[in-house]
Amino acid sequence: MARILSQLEIRGVKFLQLDWNPELTPAEFAKVTRQIESNGPIDLPAQLLETVREADIIVTNHAPLSRHTIRSSPNLKLIASTRSGTDNIDLAAARERGITVVNSPGRNASAVADYTIGLIIALSRHIASAHCKMINGIWDEKWSRPENLSFDLAQKTIGIIGYGNAGREVAIRSRSFGMKILASDPYLDPESLDEYVKMTDLNTLLRESDIVTIHARLTPETRNVIGERELRLMKASAYLINTARAEIVDESALLRSLEQDRIRGAALDVFHDEPLAPTHDFTKLENVVLTPHLAGLTVEAELEKGIKMVGDEILRFVQGHRM
Repeated sequence: MARILSQLEIRGVKFLQLDWNPELTPAEFAKVTRQIESNGPIDLPAQLLETVREADIIVTNHAPLSRHTIRSSPNLKLIASTRSGTDNIDLAAARERGITVVNSPGRNASAVADYTIGLIIALSRHIASAHCKMINGIWDEKWSRPENLSFDLAQKTIGIIGYGNAGREVAIRSRSFGMKILASDPYLDPESLDEYVKMTDLNTLLRESDIVTIHARLTPETRNVIGERELRLMKASAYLINTARAEIVDESALLRSLEQDRIRGAALDVFHDEPLAPTHDFTKLENVVLTPHLAGLTVEAELEKGIKMVGDEILRFVQGHRM
């Protein structure tokens, strides 16, 4: 961030680099940021706030900007988030002060889409499960039995819940596999859909899809939108993929569905409590693939795209363009 944004210094912008909670372990840091994503921004430590309150521009990744922080920064004119979302920023407080807020939507869309396809293949073709068996010295032939055979992706239906940047990238990749593509997104104009994607309601998508993948934002409307009733609508042969937010899915209902083989399997990169406890019931199931919140993490997504996007916005702001 410092390297890319330092290029703005020739425009008269001077950056001061500050660290938020550097003493936390990665697991502790992840827990705090998850709490902020779910409950809203918390106040900065007093020693940080003393420096931040002098700023005209604040660039943040995970660090929270609460109502108190924003109100305590009289010079603040622009907040730039290098993340695709703004969960860690009190937007209402910024609006009240007339402060411009910019972010970097889509910075990790390609990363998430690549990962989603990887999870689909690893799950549906039993790659992850077979690997775990092999490294434990087990040559398990059960997946070669007729009743356990997987399916080709070609001509199968993938249902995409949330057709934003990541959802659209998943559709592009799915098309290359010859899949039929359904999308459900109440905020999307059907006219903006690509011709190879069919817009439908959530219930129809769940009933007709062989693979359901979630790419919606967490809002009051999407919290637990996939619950017991919705899981029962899915085919018994279908897979559920979640690389978005854990709270979109009722975790207990999903666990029951998997234990009772009401759906064929799930691949999960996000969880209600992170890090996932090694004794969690998900870890006891063979029809799941579990990964530790990695979908959006690539060099490009984390260290280049988002910072470059907000850097361009800061330059426009400094040059006096309307934001």
